[in-house]
Amino acid sequence: MHGISSKKLRTALLPALACLVSLAPRELPADIYKQVLPDGTVSYSNEPLPNAEKINPPAPQVIPALQPSAGDMSQGQEPTVAPPPYAALEIAEPADEQVIWNNAREVAVGISLTPPLKVQQGHRLVILLDGSPVAKSGNGTRLTLTEIDRGSHTLIAEVHDISGRVLIRSSQVTFHLKQHSSLHP
Repeated sequence: MHGISSKKLRTALLPALACLVSLAPRELPADIYKQVLPDGTVSYSNEPLPNAEKINPPAPQVIPALQPSAGDMSQGQEPTVAPPPYAALEIAEPADEQVIWNNAREVAVGISLTPPLKVQQGHRLVILLDGSPVAKSGNGTRLTLTEIDRGSHTLIAEVHDISGRVLIRSSQVTFHLKQHSSLHP
């Protein structure tokens, strides 16, 4: 029969029991007794059994909670957390699932950003066309994408800080560029 020997069981359970005992309240309502049976099995009880020894668990370790520093608190108020730099970013033009007819392969893009772009802090607007940044992104909230192949495309707008970290991202917009045929004016 393959099983765990009592020695291995004892070795595995003793640290767990010690942890549980250390989590007990400081003043235990009853004493704890440890008894080793003839087959080597260890049992714990709150009743003194024959050949049981009383054990004294260590006092639980208490770690005090961290307190905010004086700089984080101003006259008893809750610590202040800096609000996010932008509340909303969305692609206003083209509309989601819009069909655009344009033989010049151009698409006008309009961005709505609240509050306005914080250029003085090094923030810049990045437009992703089909997942790749387009060259004409930067500070403006209106731009025209050129040389767009006909078919379905996705747009996402992002505001990046000076280190390139994304501060806010718009929802994805899908548009469909179609071209008039010279065969069917």
